[in-house]
This record gives sequence, C-alpha cells and structure tokens, in this order.
Amino acid sequence: MRKMTRKTRLTRRNFEQTLQVAQLAAMEAGDFALEQFTRVHVLQEKPMSTDEVTWVDIECEKRIVKILKKNFPKDSILTEERKLPKTQKKDMWWVDPLDGSVSYFFGIPYWGISLALIQGGKPQVGVLYFPQTRDLYWAIRGGGAWRNYRKIAVSSIKKVVDGIIGIDYGYRTEREVGVLDVTRKVIDRVKYAVTYACTIGAIALVAEGKLAGYIHHMARRFDLAAGSLLVMEAGGTVSDTAGKPVDWQDTKPFHFVVTNGRIHTEFLNILKDPYR
Repeated sequence: MRKMTRKTRLTRRNFEQTLQVAQLAAMEAGDFALEQFTRVHVLQEKPMSTDEVTWVDIECEKRIVKILKKNFPKDSILTEERKLPKTQKKDMWWVDPLDGSVSYFFGIPYWGISLALIQGGKPQVGVLYFPQTRDLYWAIRGGGAWRNYRKIAVSSIKKVVDGIIGIDYGYRTEREVGVLDVTRKVIDRVKYAVTYACTIGAIALVAEGKLAGYIHHMARRFDLAAGSLLVMEAGGTVSDTAGKPVDWQDTKPFHFVVTNGRIHTEFLNILKDPYR
C-alpha cells in the first residue's frame, strides 16, 4: 500500500469536497443577506478600519464560520469583520462575508460573498456568490473557472486602450492618494474606467471577459483571495503593482492588479509612469 503523504492527501477529490462546503457556506450567508436586503439597516465601524458594516455582515460571518469550523476544525479562518489573529495555520480561509457593505446599505444590488482556502501559500479553492442574480462562481486550482456550471475565460483584448478597466479604492483617508496614484494615470489611456464599490464583483467581470483589467488601491486580501484564483484559472494574471505575486501570509493592505494577462505588462507600466 502506498504511504499517505501530505501531498497525496491534498487530492482533487478533497478539494472538490472542500469546494462543496465553501459553496454551501457562501449560499447560506448570501441567501440570508438577500432576505434582509430591503430592510432598514444601521452602519457600524469595522474593528480593523474606518470602514463600516451592518449587522447583516456580522450575521453572515457567523454563519460562514460555523459551517467552516464544523467541517474543517483545524483550519485558520480569517474574516474581514474580525481582528486578525497573531498566528495563522498553514491551511487557512480568507473570508469576506459581505463584500460591498455600503452598496448593500443603500439598496444597491451589487454585493456578494467570498471564501477562499489557502494551502501551500496559494489559493486552492475559491467561491464567489451573488445572491441577487443567483450567480455562483468557483474555481479549484488546475480545474478552470466556472459560473453556474459554465466555464468562463478572460477577454482577448491585447491593448489597454481597447479595454474597460475597473478601479476601486481603500477606506476613508486612503482614497485621495489612490486618485493621484491610479486614476489620473489611467483614465485617458483606456476605453473607459469604472468603479464598483464591490471588489469581488469587478474581479468576477475580469474572469469572464467583460473587464480587461481591474486595480484596487489599498486593498485587503479578503477582497482578492477567491477572485484571484478565479481569474488565474480563467487565463488571467494577478499581481501587486510591482508585478510581484501576492503573499498570502501577509495581512497588510496593498495595491493589486488583475487583468486578462495580455495587457498586464502594459498596464503595470502605465501605473509606474509619473502623472503627466
């Protein structure tokens, strides 16, 4: 009998089972949030920033964490609504229980749920769920990117000027720098630039070829974890603005870029240019 090693334990079958649990958690939280969507909510400050959340964010987090802990008791679970632990295990989940809280609060139907499993320093399983449209996106490393059981792929655009680019910013006090560092450099060198206030939604649009690229100034890894795997499995590229891979052990905010891959180098070069 072949000796069972860590490498053989992390089989595709195991990842598929993990994916099913992640999908269940995302849909459990997302469907709850949808039920509460039209009610009046109160914003409160997040424990890690000056950004704000509703009680629905907190409740979604509880539902996701409960399901993950039940199925994966040995994993670390890092969520956007909690203070980050000082130590992390090798197998960890990056969870955004409700990305687009401000949109949710104001009744704008552009928000969603994001879960990703990080193993071996890389995302291995990622799930994005948008309850308003019943769109479920997912990816397993090496298994392609999917939306509602249909395989998706990034766009074929080869030049930045021919594509629509998404741009988002960090929390209050961080945005002015983002406008100076990003928007003024990009705005007249693309076909059009749009902003979403829902990071995972914009990343999903890159993965399915509707946006050629997307940049988030001062982002948190909760926003990127699942979407980065989706984009890469769809044929795209993910990096920081210096072109370096994302360090999933780091918890500090950073600037990230996701593109269809074909425009990635050109887009990074634009961001490096001084404002003209």
